[in-house]
Amino acid sequence: MLKHTVSRYICRNEQGVTLLELMIGIVIFLYMTSVFSFMFHYWTAAGGKYNDFSYEELLLFVNHLQTEFNGTELYWTDKHKLYLLKPEDQSIVHYEHYNDKVRRQVGGRGHEVFLQRVETFHVYEKPYGIDIVVSSNKQTWEKSLIHPSFSIGNGRTEEERQ
Repeated sequence: MLKHTVSRYICRNEQGVTLLELMIGIVIFLYMTSVFSFMFHYWTAAGGKYNDFSYEELLLFVNHLQTEFNGTELYWTDKHKLYLLKPEDQSIVHYEHYNDKVRRQVGGRGHEVFLQRVETFHVYEKPYGIDIVVSSNKQTWEKSLIHPSFSIGNGRTEEERQ
């Protein structure tokens, strides 16, 4: 008797959809639609700006560079490079334009990327410190860093020193 009752419920073949199944399907569909539309908005909004670096990235780079710059005894520049002499171990840290990046190396080793998608990176010595000019996608930013000490070049460029 029990076998007959169980098989009656298992073997039933309904040709329709219950109201509960329909409501669950609609809820899942609405949830997926709302999530997708929310994500689609951000995908399309960020799509055109992928090849630019933001002003916030530049500020982070400049803040890090200013901190390291203040901790050095000596510095000098080439047009596309900034050299810093660290007082702790007398190692030379330099920042340079490498392909489309601004990278940091210590003692000529390593490859620490600080900015990406950069078209130009120039460093100019001034009597008070350095000026940094960075450009990417028709935008150019210029920042000045003040050094508490002095430079080897005393505000002169590499060509003027020779």
